[in-house]
Amino acid sequence: MEPLKRHLKTVRRLHDRAIQEGYAGVELPDALARKYPAAPLDWGWQYVSPAPNPSIDPRSGIRRRTTRVSVRRQRRAPNEEGPGR
Repeated sequence: MEPLKRHLKTVRRLHDRAIQEGYAGVELPDALARKYPAAPLDWGWQYVSPAPNPSIDPRSGIRRRTTRVSVRRQRRAPNEEGPGR
């Protein structure tokens, strides 16, 4: 549990710094974003494994933080054998 706590503290520092620098938070589904307009900046909605830096959302042009996703893993996943296959 301690490694996760340390990781989340680091992520929280990244999040706090990004807010100070004016980034727009995470992207939420439209209805949720309208219902909770402050949620994109709320700590509870942030990614557990965020990208190291916020980036420009190509659709909206807004500076946001995305999740860190392994492209290599994504490419392999459909071809991997898993339970029940």
